[in-house]
Amino acid sequence: MFEDDGYKLIPEVLALPMVERLRAALGSAGDGSAAGRSQRGESVYAQRNILTLAEVQAVAADPRVLALTGGATIATRAIFFDKVPGANWHVGWHQDRAIAVAKRQELPGWGPWTVKAGVVHVLPPAAILEKMITVRLHLDDCDENNGPLRVLPGSHRHGILSAEQLAALRRERPEALCTGLAGSAVVLSPLLLHASSPAQSPLHRRVLHIEFAPENLLPEGLAWAI
Repeated sequence: MFEDDGYKLIPEVLALPMVERLRAALGSAGDGSAAGRSQRGESVYAQRNILTLAEVQAVAADPRVLALTGGATIATRAIFFDKVPGANWHVGWHQDRAIAVAKRQELPGWGPWTVKAGVVHVLPPAAILEKMITVRLHLDDCDENNGPLRVLPGSHRHGILSAEQLAALRRERPEALCTGLAGSAVVLSPLLLHASSPAQSPLHRRVLHIEFAPENLLPEGLAWAI
């Protein structure tokens, strides 16, 4: 169950025509509409701040996607990732603790504050992250050879982890691979420990990562950066 494991694999969330539209919108090196683009040569391997794109907005509002979020219906941030031969990286074990907000507002227990690709980010208390949900949509078939997401089931139930707690959980728990066909999704808690390895056969491993929150989650004075 999601409550126990902190993640779930969902097949056939997006139809292939929608997957193809997203590939075109997110992978075009010539399209300068999205801030926070990272590319090597003609290969776009990451984009931040992409909730402004019509194709991403359509997916974030799609009933099939919202059905996965458990009532967290406000899309707060979207990021695109790809693994290609020129950008085939390793991501160590971590929790997704930063959220994107409109402006800085000093609050007890919030921080540190940073700016990424022109957008203010902050580390909120665990109580905020516990109510959020991430949906990662596969835009390519993803198997064990092209750097899939790796997770530690149940690690989200321990709150914000220290380095020592992370290491202990790594020793105690077996990891799981989040594989799936194009159009499938991985739903996970931001507090779930996750990582990924370089792809062994790096062609494409395109993922659209969308974070959702329930309405009125943020305290007075803070607003989402959307």
